Amino acid sequence: MTDEPKKKLGEILVARGLAAREEVAAVLASPGPGRLASELYRLGITAERELAQGLAEQHGHPAVVLSESSIDLEALDLVPRSICERFHVLPVAVDADTLTVAAASISSSTHERAPIFDQIELASGRRVLPYLAIDTVIAEAIAVAFDARAVGETTLVGQHPRPAGAPAMAPLVIVRSPTAPLPSTFDPLFAPSEAPAAPTTNEPVVLGTALAEHEAAPLVLVVEDDADVRALLQKVLSYDGYRVLEAATGGQALQLLRTERPACILLDAMLPEVHGFDICATLKRSEAFASTPVIVVSAVYRGWEHARAVQETHGADAFVEKPFDVHYVRQLVSRMVGRELPRPQLSPQWQADVRSLAQEAELAYRIGDVAACQEACRRWRGLDPFDARAWLILGNVRSKAGDADGAMKAWERAATFDGNLFPAFKNLAAVYEQLGFVQRAAMAWSRAHDLAPDPDTRRRIQDRMAARRPR
Repeated sequence: MTDEPKKKLGEILVARGLAAREEVAAVLASPGPGRLASELYRLGITAERELAQGLAEQHGHPAVVLSESSIDLEALDLVPRSICERFHVLPVAVDADTLTVAAASISSSTHERAPIFDQIELASGRRVLPYLAIDTVIAEAIAVAFDARAVGETTLVGQHPRPAGAPAMAPLVIVRSPTAPLPSTFDPLFAPSEAPAAPTTNEPVVLGTALAEHEAAPLVLVVEDDADVRALLQKVLSYDGYRVLEAATGGQALQLLRTERPACILLDAMLPEVHGFDICATLKRSEAFASTPVIVVSAVYRGWEHARAVQETHGADAFVEKPFDVHYVRQLVSRMVGRELPRPQLSPQWQADVRSLAQEAELAYRIGDVAACQEACRRWRGLDPFDARAWLILGNVRSKAGDADGAMKAWERAATFDGNLFPAFKNLAAVYEQLGFVQRAAMAWSRAHDLAPDPDTRRRIQDRMAARRPR
């Protein structure tokens, strides 16, 4: 983790009247590695909420006020205390899809997003939503929260367990970077019928040739970004009598899985575009792919976050560390393919069902029936979990219902599963601004600009981006 740029934060606090210039200068001049926000908090010069607001403005990323928030202590079960203490992160809320964490740093010196969040995603089976927090406050909260969890508490309000019979848990208190309102020219939200069809990838997808002419040969999908490893697996699996499809990125794999039903999938954990463990978890949660054997391969994830997390949390049928014994992998694939498992095939009826559910979801969205739209999207995603349009309309209806956080999560999925879907990036840029994710908004606007369907839309996005640039 890198230290925050203290001088900039000091200027923000002085300009807002939250600290005197002399106080900031004294703290900055003092010896020791302490961060400015932590030192101002420790000395009682500036309150946590005001410091959190300063951090949010400085980094263009929302911050959580831990002393005013209710923490769901069950979230602690997903990340070991030692990891929280080492990386200064604290899980504060959890649901079926997302783990919300407070973090002293969001990025590292070499990554836009600190690698610890990827590791937590692997171990927890959920996407991580990080919020900034003051380093010292996180350290204090980690100790109190884990001690409370150890004696069976489930909720922490500020620094105190919630008494039995107390009212329902209050939400997290989030402060955000100031943003201007979204221009009305970007409304209404795009519905699926207005979105361009999912494009096919231009990247080469190689079909194993050794036994490709034998339609009865089991199909194995190899998803691996290392060309040498991919070629090795293709060679030995073709020799063993399988048809082999290759994908070099997560995006290529998603395109293939829209039209193919492999008998087994060999999946690298770390892939360009979409993480392998994200693909695995999505496969295993879907009706169409739940029975398809998935073997996850990784050279990165070891220790507390490796085999147990991949198999138990993400549903992988097996986990293999690199470097691997190729004969062991051959035996593993043979055992997986030899299972008598139902493997539903694409059919005209399947395609008709997907079209019908898409129409049902869009109609419910247009007439404002939130429950019916969400149910249609759920069934639609059960048939085709990687259809970005289903996630797009789910985000739209959540936004219409006032659930900005839920809309953001759905649109992120849409953008992940189709990196060329303009409405997903346009909607993401808007909701990121609304929620104070300034840096994310800038990246989403840039991508939306590149994908804009016409010159007028591109010009309006350019105007939007120019209005956001620092003066």
